[in-house]
This record gives sequence, C-alpha cells and structure tokens, in this order.
Amino acid sequence: MKHNTHIYIAAKAIEFLQESVKNLRTLGGGPSRANTRPISDKAKWLQRLMRCHQADLMEASWAPDDILNDKSRFHTFKLYTPDVLPDRAKEYRKETYADRYFRGSGGGGVPFKVDHLAAMISDLRKLRDYNDNFSVRELQYLYLLISHYVVDAHVPMHCDLRDDPPSPTDKKKPGPKERYFPSCLHNQVEEMWDRAATPVAVGEGLVVAETYKDHGKSNELSPYVTFDIRNKTQRDSIRPVNVPDDNLMEFMIDRCIRSYERSLATWPPKRSAADFSKRDVAPDTTREIFADAIGGVISVWLSI
Repeated sequence: MKHNTHIYIAAKAIEFLQESVKNLRTLGGGPSRANTRPISDKAKWLQRLMRCHQADLMEASWAPDDILNDKSRFHTFKLYTPDVLPDRAKEYRKETYADRYFRGSGGGGVPFKVDHLAAMISDLRKLRDYNDNFSVRELQYLYLLISHYVVDAHVPMHCDLRDDPPSPTDKKKPGPKERYFPSCLHNQVEEMWDRAATPVAVGEGLVVAETYKDHGKSNELSPYVTFDIRNKTQRDSIRPVNVPDDNLMEFMIDRCIRSYERSLATWPPKRSAADFSKRDVAPDTTREIFADAIGGVISVWLSI
C-alpha cells in the first residue's frame, strides 16, 4: 500500500476498535464465543491510547517505508504453489505452509516482523508498568508502526511470488517466466487504491493536504474504500479475530495465504500474465481487502 492508504486504514482501525469487538471471529472464521467484556475494555483503552497524539498517525503508519526502509525483507511473504509455478518448485522452496504453499528464499518475512514487534510492544508495556522511563507516545507509535506491516500482508501482490520475476542475475526461481506479473502491475494497483483513498482521507481530516494536488478527486473506486462507522453494513464488514495466546504467527501466515489465494483469483495463472491489469481488481475485491486489512490491524492490536 502507499502513503495515504496506510494512514487511512490505521485511522479506520482506531475508529472501529470498540465497535468491531461485536463481530469478533475465531481463527477458523466462525463467531467467537469468548467473553467480549474484557476485550471490549481493552479496545476502549487502546482507542484512547491511539488518540493521545493524533499527529503521529501520519508518520508512524508510514515510517516502515519512509524511515526504516525494510521493504525487501519484511513487507512481503512471497508464496507459490507447484501447480502455478511447477518448474523447480520444490528445489526453490525454503519453507512449506499448510502442506502446499511454498515460500522461496528471500521471499520476505512480514509475519515474523509482526510477531517480533508485538513482543517488543508487550515488553514495553511491562516496563512502563515497572517505571516511567517509557512514554505513552512511544507506546502509541509502535502500535501504529506495526499496523503498516499488517496492512501489507493483505496486499495480494505482496504474497505472490509471481510479483517478483526472475532477473538476469537470479535464474533460480521456478517457472515458467511467462506467468510472472508485468513489473508495472504492483505499482499501478497500489496507486489506484491510493488515488481512491486520498480524497476520502483528506475529506475526513485524516490526511493533511499540503498542496492542491494532495486533495485528490474522488473517483469511481472511492466509495469502495470508504468506511463510515454510522453505516451498519460497513460496521459489520470489520471482523477482527480473537487471536489465541502465542498464535499471532499462525494468524499472520493465514492472512498471507489468503492474500495469495486472492491474487490467484484476481489474476488466474491460466491467463497470459502479459494481459494482467489493475482493471482485473473488481471494486468488491478492493472493499474486501480494505475491510480485512482494518480488521487485521485491530486483531493484532488486541492480541498484544
């Protein structure tokens, strides 16, 4: 995702925190039977924490791209299956998930980054209870920072090896090469989403427009990235998961697998990759991705 999209999704996760607890799900996807009272109390506490320093939202949710710049290592989780990329599929794999999803060497480790940051935030909260060397602002910043990685796990291209074609110096990837995405596709899709989300975010005061161009102009996709807490249908679409203790990695890997499957549905491998386009992303698919990303961020926040 691009700059304003990250800010917008993080802001919506804050806004929907308390309301979304009513739609809590299990890892399997069914309604959660957990006692929601303590979870709701935690959601209320988190919501207040996130709003303490609202100005940090624009920096912290974007810092992994702009300041940390660890995209190649921790913003992706490139998966593939032998039926999609059969040539040298097993030889290239580094790990196997759910018995059929392979991750290649150098395929990114976004679930590991989220799990590590979650542990850091948990430790910081414990240390803050012990003394006052750590501020509320530092805690809030890390919660917003982790949202970036969670959102990226919901981007289909981030979880599909076909988005990372072989190069003249790297010929080990499984083939055929003709099934890999055009190099421009990833940027075009994320730019499309950012253009849709920017005017919505600016209009709600979530993003500060520094120039006239930054205001953007609503387009045909903007209604599909708009989440109004007064709209029951939109409230019901935000479904966080009640992640059990020590299962955050499993949750994040599952999200990456779902993103990969969504990528296969959007750009079927039987079609010619040369014909793939951002126009293949249906508006309803965009809404599902944004709703899942908002719910995913809330899930991780509540799990810490």
